Amino acid sequence: MKRLHWIDCVKGLAMILVVLGHIDMGGHFLCVWLYSFHVPLFFVISGVLLAVGENKEAVSAVPAVILKKGKQLLYPYFVFSLLVILYLGIRGLGGELALALRDTVCFNGYSTLWFLPALFFGECIFLLLHHSKIPDLAGSVLLFLLTLLLSLCNNGVTETASVGIGSILLNLFNRTCIAAVFLFLGYHAFRLSQNRPQPSRRIMLAVGIALFCFHLTICAANGWADMHFCKVNNPFLYYLLACTGSLSIILLMQNGIRKCRVLEYFGKNSLIVLVTHLPFPIVGYARKAWEMLPCDTGIRYVDDLAVCVIVLITEVILIEVINRFVPFLISIPGPGTKRSL
Repeated sequence: MKRLHWIDCVKGLAMILVVLGHIDMGGHFLCVWLYSFHVPLFFVISGVLLAVGENKEAVSAVPAVILKKGKQLLYPYFVFSLLVILYLGIRGLGGELALALRDTVCFNGYSTLWFLPALFFGECIFLLLHHSKIPDLAGSVLLFLLTLLLSLCNNGVTETASVGIGSILLNLFNRTCIAAVFLFLGYHAFRLSQNRPQPSRRIMLAVGIALFCFHLTICAANGWADMHFCKVNNPFLYYLLACTGSLSIILLMQNGIRKCRVLEYFGKNSLIVLVTHLPFPIVGYARKAWEMLPCDTGIRYVDDLAVCVIVLITEVILIEVINRFVPFLISIPGPGTKRSL
């Protein structure tokens, strides 16, 4: 199957935006804009990948596909959760260690590790519905209505560490359903684009720019949202912003910057960046390093970008070390298993 470079570019850009969002999590405009779509974009592009790699002859092999997805996503989840637990234990951070143990066992995920079980369980829901007797449209509509109901009942209730296991599990289910909705969106958007005559790249680029401008104009209306805690504020506005933001980036990358070696590099290695930049104190040390330099400007956006560059340079070193010397941290050793994100 021919590799679609623009998909790697979208993944790379989304990963960089996630890192940037974790550097400064205040309620200012840049943060509100990033959190309105950057994580949903990952789920949408995962839906696109499901459409690209779909094998229509393997409909009866859904359990095998789920098992494969489990190896690709849950293996690094447990490996890096264990590494985080060891790190917190060595540092003597007992409170954080207890939270990490609880979140790992509950598949809630410590820090950014929450994304991996959310993607896995979201893909399970997608595969089971997609290959069931329920039509895709009916299944996705029912799933969307369920996420609206859950969002109204569970809007950001797990933002504090003191919540009970029941709230955490409800949040996990809510998050998984939201992920499945975006997977359906990405899957069907790609299928629709392949089954109809393609407009010119200029037209699609113009549509992408228009969507981007629309999204940028209204994103502040919903305030700061965070899919990790299922904090969506206004659910209808959240989905509108997530969809327009994600589709605008995809159209801009697909029809504008179709190939960029830097973005492709981080896209292909997005899993490593995801599981290392925040669970371990890379972002914190990068910020301290920048503040120690005489070039610290004191201007929020400039300093955030500089810290992001330092984090990404550090991640390049980690990517090369892991890929060359300890690839078993990311994927199960042996043929037929490769990392996926």
